[in-house]
Amino acid sequence: MDEQLKSDFVRRARGRGGDEAMVICTLEEFFTGNDDPASIIPNLGPELDVATVRTGLERLRQHPSVHEVFLQLDHLEWDEYPEGEWPYSNEVGVVTTLSLAEVDDLTRELQTDCANGPYPTWDGAEGAPALPPGYHFVSVSWG
Repeated sequence: MDEQLKSDFVRRARGRGGDEAMVICTLEEFFTGNDDPASIIPNLGPELDVATVRTGLERLRQHPSVHEVFLQLDHLEWDEYPEGEWPYSNEVGVVTTLSLAEVDDLTRELQTDCANGPYPTWDGAEGAPALPPGYHFVSVSWG
């Protein structure tokens, strides 16, 4: 884990209100320097690591019916994060025209729970983007 990149990431998340609210971040923001599986997949075994999740979500983002993929950070837990620990993301938001079943098919290899939604907005998170016409949010997470 790159501790300087983590420190920079936490500072940016705090600047968006991460101490008080859940905030949205890009795949690049969340995964660059992060190798902590507990940051996104705490309940899965060693067969699924952070690099595999990142690659799978990047592949999902490349689908022609997906506009963007974001992560939602949970409230920042500590003033200073312990060495080796990255902030936790409890949810992935997919801006898409795909159905829930189609998102499930595209994320199956990542061992996600069933997708939720579709939602017309992503309420409850700072920095949630506006949706392009015809798109909705689908939520993906791990149990």
